[in-house]
Amino acid sequence: MDILCVADLHGEVQAKQFLFEFIKSTKPDAIILAGDVTCGSVSYAEDLFDGLEKTGIPFYAVHGNNDPEPVQDFFEETGHDLAGKRTVIGGIPFYGLGGSGPTPFNTVCEYTEETIGKKLAELKVPDNEEFILVSHAPPRDCESDRTSRGNHVGSRSLREFVLAKKPAVVICGHVHEQHLTEKLGGTIIAKVGTLMHRKALVLSIPEDKVTLL
Repeated sequence: MDILCVADLHGEVQAKQFLFEFIKSTKPDAIILAGDVTCGSVSYAEDLFDGLEKTGIPFYAVHGNNDPEPVQDFFEETGHDLAGKRTVIGGIPFYGLGGSGPTPFNTVCEYTEETIGKKLAELKVPDNEEFILVSHAPPRDCESDRTSRGNHVGSRSLREFVLAKKPAVVICGHVHEQHLTEKLGGTIIAKVGTLMHRKALVLSIPEDKVTLL
């Protein structure tokens, strides 16, 4: 099963065009939107979801730090919200974490590390479960969370969760500069660059193969 993963559309019309180009070229079995779908516009999300519904391909989303409560509510109301939930895709449990830690930009959905840790605990992931996590933000102190200035801006609580719970894969976005895969412990970090820059990746399950696009 091939899952097209994108992040950081930021309400851009061109990003939406790129998404449908990727759908046409990859013909995925499912689609994951890993946050910052909008910069506040519910109408953008409505138009995007309407287009995705017409493809007939299942799709799932977590909110990013730029997706306000009305957008989060829309994700929930339409049944595509993955944040705070366990959803089985292709026979594999997926869990979702939205938002990010604090940023210099004072965006609308930033959490303290304590809150992120609480949200991860509330997922109630069983010990030794084989699962995949979709998080808008990457874990701390990886290549995935390194900005162009060399600063690490990921979540410490998420890093601790990954090392403790050992998900097979973490799909994440947030840091626009990075588009790569790496390992944290035994976990594959599938860091997708911003769709605004025509970046995406395909996760093939159950083999957990990541193809950067």
